[in-house]
Amino acid sequence: MFSSRIKEHSEILNDTDHILINYILENEHRIKDLTIREVSEKNYVAYNTVVRFSKKLGYSGFSELKFLFGRNSEAELVVNEDTEDSDEGVKILQATNKLLTKSPLEQIAYKVYAAKEVFVYGVGDSEYYATVLSKNLTKVEKRIKVLERLYEVDNVIRDGSEETMIIFISAGGRTEEICNRARRTISKGIEVVSFTGDENSELATITSNNILFKYNLEVVHNENVSDLRGMHQAVMVFTKIYWDMFPVI
Repeated sequence: MFSSRIKEHSEILNDTDHILINYILENEHRIKDLTIREVSEKNYVAYNTVVRFSKKLGYSGFSELKFLFGRNSEAELVVNEDTEDSDEGVKILQATNKLLTKSPLEQIAYKVYAAKEVFVYGVGDSEYYATVLSKNLTKVEKRIKVLERLYEVDNVIRDGSEETMIIFISAGGRTEEICNRARRTISKGIEVVSFTGDENSELATITSNNILFKYNLEVVHNENVSDLRGMHQAVMVFTKIYWDMFPVI
């Protein structure tokens, strides 16, 4: 439920987040009607601030926050025929599941487990999912570290070996600074895994270890408010396969 997520993630919530929490709770009776525009304008914050807040609570975005608000169980999404947004969310999850083939994921999971050290870097809003993936994989005895700055990626490329792995998470897979680094990483003999929402993206064509998900770019008022439920699904499905294959400590 929404309240339990607030408690779970309380340590990373700031003053702006608490303002948004209060606004949502004050308007919970019409939660399905709330829009990112209304929440941002009423609270004098950017569109992306609302999206980032939703992700801090473990949702893929504001759409999922609204859809799951108040549910006692959030293990599965159920189609709400009266909510167009929920229908779209279910379509994204269904499309993502079709892309997540078990056998290739198991092969990638084995490579992750075999690597001596693993680093994860998320581009933009994907940074949250880099943290989630790192925490999940760390439950299996392995050194996993999130890279927060590009110079940290450069340091790993410089100092890494064939026993090193870098996981890049990029929804569009077209960020030049990431694609260039992926090439350099591979040229050094370092293993690369990518999570991306476009199988034809530059990042996907560079790397051979691709974990794909459904992603539709959506920009409102120059803010990227794209639905990242597919990315969330990909991370969680891969996590489950990894946990099933190797002992959790």
